[in-house]
Amino acid sequence: PEVYLETAGELKVSPAECAVFEDSKAGVLSGKRAGMWVVAVSERPILEADKWVSSLEGLTEAILRF
Repeated sequence: PEVYLETAGELKVSPAECAVFEDSKAGVLSGKRAGMWVVAVSERPILEADKWVSSLEGLTEAILRF
């Protein structure tokens, strides 16, 4: 989670205001441990994510509401 926390710090936003897009379980868990909202982008659901999409194609604003 350190890279996510460092990036949020550089952007001067709280982790709770950030969304992370990850394609692996390890990445999803890292984003969650950082306190961020996580969208898993993978062919199979990653249950630890807040949202799951199979592709970024057709991504809508509704999916990004957190």
